[in-house]
Amino acid sequence: MTEGLENAASAMRNKMMNIQIVANNLANVNTTGFKRGMTFAEMLDGEQEVTTKKATDFSEGVFVETNNPLNVAISGDAFFTVKTPEGEYLTKNGDFKIDNNGYLTTREGFKVLGQNGEINLQDELIDKNINLAITKNGEIKSDDKIITKLKISKVENEQVLTKADGQRFYNNEKQYTIANDNDFELYHGYLESSNTNAIIEMQQMIQLQKDYEASQKMITSIDSMMSQVKEMGKI
Repeated sequence: MTEGLENAASAMRNKMMNIQIVANNLANVNTTGFKRGMTFAEMLDGEQEVTTKKATDFSEGVFVETNNPLNVAISGDAFFTVKTPEGEYLTKNGDFKIDNNGYLTTREGFKVLGQNGEINLQDELIDKNINLAITKNGEIKSDDKIITKLKISKVENEQVLTKADGQRFYNNEKQYTIANDNDFELYHGYLESSNTNAIIEMQQMIQLQKDYEASQKMITSIDSMMSQVKEMGKI
């Protein structure tokens, strides 16, 4: 009975963790560049055994046209690279802006990196007649002049990345490989929407809650039987 109680309690803990993952997915269904967390039951090892390692679904969301010249979506196994106080982080969120000093940054203010470092567009902003463009291979152009090229990074195994706030990812070394041009394609004037499907997540949430309640009832039942056994032992 004790083993059954431990198994039911373990199942409840796992279901609660999965409920939190699904709830976070639902909360970010409209967040640009968000990558949904995968519940534990979706992760199987080579022997088809369920593991308890957290993982992220890096499949692409829908690309939405915005016509904003500072918006760019990235297709393929590659990421934009941004500079933070903790080091370089990766992101799929290409909703950029230009700060007061002329630097290309994320909406949170982290500087977007080019292959030569931080990207400053102050000179281009002075001339209002210049048209900025971002090519499919990441070149930032001012009319026909190439200003710089975005630092597009990749990792061999995306599941080694840890998810941080603001749709950013990192590995412990914060060192990444520069992606080849054939590894990705950029879409200027587009943003990638969240890859979360609200209907699927709601179905998962309902099933997880049912499973949680089933484990809860099992614990109650086992606890009741153990109490009865104790009472019988006193007779």
